[in-house]
Amino acid sequence: MYVFDYIKENISCFEFVLTKKCNYQCSYCFVEQDNKYDMSFEMMSDIFSSYKKENKKYDIMFFGGEPLLKKDIILLFLQKYFNDCNKYTLITNGSLLTEEFIKECMKYKNVYIQISIDGPEDIHNKYRIDKNNMGTFKQTMDGIQLLKKLNYPNWGLHSTCSEFHIPYMYDILDLLLKEKGSNNNDIFSMFSNMQIIHDCDSYTEETLKQFEENAIKIFTKYPQIKEQMKRRPHRIYCSAGNSLFTFWNTGDISPCHRFYYTNKSSTKIGNFIDGYYDENLLRVLSKKNRDSFYGLKSCKECNNFYCYSCPLANYHNTNDYYITPAIYCWFKQETYKILNKLVNY
Repeated sequence: MYVFDYIKENISCFEFVLTKKCNYQCSYCFVEQDNKYDMSFEMMSDIFSSYKKENKKYDIMFFGGEPLLKKDIILLFLQKYFNDCNKYTLITNGSLLTEEFIKECMKYKNVYIQISIDGPEDIHNKYRIDKNNMGTFKQTMDGIQLLKKLNYPNWGLHSTCSEFHIPYMYDILDLLLKEKGSNNNDIFSMFSNMQIIHDCDSYTEETLKQFEENAIKIFTKYPQIKEQMKRRPHRIYCSAGNSLFTFWNTGDISPCHRFYYTNKSSTKIGNFIDGYYDENLLRVLSKKNRDSFYGLKSCKECNNFYCYSCPLANYHNTNDYYITPAIYCWFKQETYKILNKLVNY
């Protein structure tokens, strides 16, 4: 096991990709499904015990595929390391939740279950389908209802945000608020993540018009959201490669799961089995570079508080983590103008 000092010194969040299998087959999914991929509990334990420091608490993220296909190692990890962690986050489609599993998680109190749902049934079922091309809304809602039935205290909803979803922003957020209540994270992620579209050609005047129409509907029905939006932090930075690192069963380490799926050969930080290490990539993604972020227009001079800078989205479009496509900046700035006018800062 190779332990890299920079990662050990800076890491505060471990993301484990438990499986590449999934019982859904969402049309926009970027994960390459692989039935042979398998993260073992022994490997997770080796990684965590090697990289954690004494007297420091960590956040853990369980990702997939569908991580609930690996319920057994999730529970084993909770049992062994719950005292070493502030928070566990399980990102799931919710369909494989069981009463037994939920009750086990309730013992630890710090397990956050985030369920992915793309809005009302007709919208969700357009994109979130199973392997038989059938909609999955009912399966996901069954998981949500089970959490409610058991009064599970620590859960939330999240919608995938892409060019497919902007026309349905109001419908999606309306469902989130009806099912879970007015949660700041749900609201903030809605407006931030809607701007992280990896295919920047999808930004058009029509997209901007759809954004504005939906924002008006949201604030009209939920005026209390305006006050919550005003309390939003000015900047939200990506922690990938700074304090968050993703671990794979092959031994590879990446800044986050999206980096690895985009181009694993050029976005891999290292491998804890064979000792490969790319110090240059870590320097590129360092906090120093992040804080002095440069683009086609200096971010320091930009007043767009709703910009969530994604270095991978930049890399995907310009082959540079810190050069933002002009159309990307245009859309972020224009959506900020819309929100600024509606929220009245």
